[in-house]
Amino acid sequence: MDFLNNFLSGIDKIIPFEERFDLSFWENLSGNEKNIAINALINAAEMGNPRALMTLGDLGDKRFLDIIKSQTHNTNEWVRLCANRALIKLGGSNEGLLSSISQGTMLSRFASVLDLSTVPGEKVENALLSSLEDPHPYVRSMAMDALIERFGLQALTINQEGMTIPESPLYAINILLLADLKPLWMKGAWEAQQIFNSLRKGSSSNELNLHYVRNGPDNFRKQVRDSFFDLKNPFDLYLIQGVKGHDRYWAEIFLSLQLETKTRNLRAVEILKKLKIAWVIPALEASCDGLPQTDDYYLSVQDAISFISI
Repeated sequence: MDFLNNFLSGIDKIIPFEERFDLSFWENLSGNEKNIAINALINAAEMGNPRALMTLGDLGDKRFLDIIKSQTHNTNEWVRLCANRALIKLGGSNEGLLSSISQGTMLSRFASVLDLSTVPGEKVENALLSSLEDPHPYVRSMAMDALIERFGLQALTINQEGMTIPESPLYAINILLLADLKPLWMKGAWEAQQIFNSLRKGSSSNELNLHYVRNGPDNFRKQVRDSFFDLKNPFDLYLIQGVKGHDRYWAEIFLSLQLETKTRNLRAVEILKKLKIAWVIPALEASCDGLPQTDDYYLSVQDAISFISI
């Protein structure tokens, strides 16, 4: 009875970052106690309690469908979202989450991507692919993670010890998706969409060059970063000039991220110029947004673009 009393006493409490009630004690309840707890959850759900809605979904009883559906029209967006998420748990319609994934707030879009990631169907898959172009980096990255899991490609992003391989092609694309500069994340979104659409059509991960192949030294990433941030010495261009493939692509992405407007790293501009990396030209241009044409960074970027374009 203590379990039940503790549960009932907390049914109306608001606990930050807790989106469902703890049911670890559930099997310790008698049948009658479970009914009392369920009635309390139903009452709370009917009052628009998002934790109660999510918990009813977790219980997996389709008798709760109508109660949950009634809250999909709640005036509060978070309550509507939780109701739609709970519906998925009970095998209900995913239309609410499909709507949130494109029209909701950032938090709603993120949660919708998360909950739809394992839901089958071409319509859901298309929504996840579209979310790769979401205006918020966290939603884009979550969509990429969801698609990687959906297509069973997680093993291509980790080594034998289970550690992430930043240079692996799928992870490198996800790094681009987290960028603030639109040309960078749009490139990542386009590449990801091409990959997953090709997989849908029958291409294999080997055919798409998704298996990481090391071309640089074991500590390539560390060498590039150390040389870049060693401001007392010129950057060692040969570190990048001497490699190709996945390692080279990672290095180019690393340098391109230094163009973000909060950074605008002149050293990165000069290195990209010397390496003549053409795909970063749109990002170079975007990094100058809002700068006067007399600004030193602006002038350096224009010089770099001219040199790369020759």
